[in-house]
Amino acid sequence: MSFHIVPFGDCDLSDTFFDSLRADYPGFNQWFQTKSNAGYKAYIDCDENGKLHVFVALKQDPEFEELGVDPVLPPVPRLKISTIKIDESFSGQRLGEGAMGIALWTWARSKERQIYVTTFKKQKSLIQLLEKFGFKNVTRLVNGELVYLRDKEDVDYSDPRKSFPYINPRFPKAKYLPIKDIFHDSMFQYSDLKGVIKQEYSLPVSNGITKIYIAAPITKLSYSEGDLVFIYRMYTGDGPKKYKSAVTSYCTVGKVIPIVHNKEIIVPFEKYRDMVGNKSVYPDELIEDIFNREKNVFLIELIYNGYFGTGNNINLDTLRKNGLWNDNIHPYDSLLSREQVQKIFTLGNCDVQNININ
Repeated sequence: MSFHIVPFGDCDLSDTFFDSLRADYPGFNQWFQTKSNAGYKAYIDCDENGKLHVFVALKQDPEFEELGVDPVLPPVPRLKISTIKIDESFSGQRLGEGAMGIALWTWARSKERQIYVTTFKKQKSLIQLLEKFGFKNVTRLVNGELVYLRDKEDVDYSDPRKSFPYINPRFPKAKYLPIKDIFHDSMFQYSDLKGVIKQEYSLPVSNGITKIYIAAPITKLSYSEGDLVFIYRMYTGDGPKKYKSAVTSYCTVGKVIPIVHNKEIIVPFEKYRDMVGNKSVYPDELIEDIFNREKNVFLIELIYNGYFGTGNNINLDTLRKNGLWNDNIHPYDSLLSREQVQKIFTLGNCDVQNININ
């Protein structure tokens, strides 16, 4: 499973997936048909049989008008999530996080200051998801819907999910995190590489914004909560690695949890396995093998802030030529200055103002 953008007209309006929207909004069918006729598109996720699991539509014409009734919010350039529907029977697939990622990445790239969505109070799962990603209930509509909103000028950096996709400009330090290609490509579904045909992975970790990386260093790790990390995809195939290993993505460290230290078990296996859960790409047998075999085991929780994309990834050769790579130390021990961070984002063709590291 992965998100695709499709015309409204490609979706079956009679699908029972839309029944709850029809029940809450009497004019939903007419609204949907109008948008379909106008060529509107939506982000969807389906199973192998074409069954809808997620439908996310963003209003294509940004708003600049008053909003709400209690209180009335003044006109501000806003992007509206006009529809967000997640099949709750697939709650273990982490599709809600993926839907939030799509919407908030789109907003970050836009010129609109705010993004909002309206929902009824009974939609507790959706409200919980919105609050997790920094949305605040700021007003209500005449029909009783609550308005949840985020503002680029009022980002909550107390939690990397609440500030997603923005990076805390006061991040403690910046580092590389090396991940083998076989694991990288399923963990970071949007981090495409030029010349690499990626398989689509039906894994919960591919959908979610929160990832778990299992590290087994020789000594204690120097990563800490709030760190900015650049994901370095390690090419393990044949041929020159300097052109095929590359920095593809950037994340914020949510947590660093020691599991095993000098062969001393800090967290029991069952709890460790539950912590990894559906946020990692590793198969069960490898999760257990790492626990039993390695001298040191750490879990690193990552918030997937963004990716450079096809043609914009920074390969090892470019990193070396720009003084951004030290071959004499392990990437785990890397430490990047703020100037180097700016340089990496520039090489990756990212708008540094949108990244918000100044």
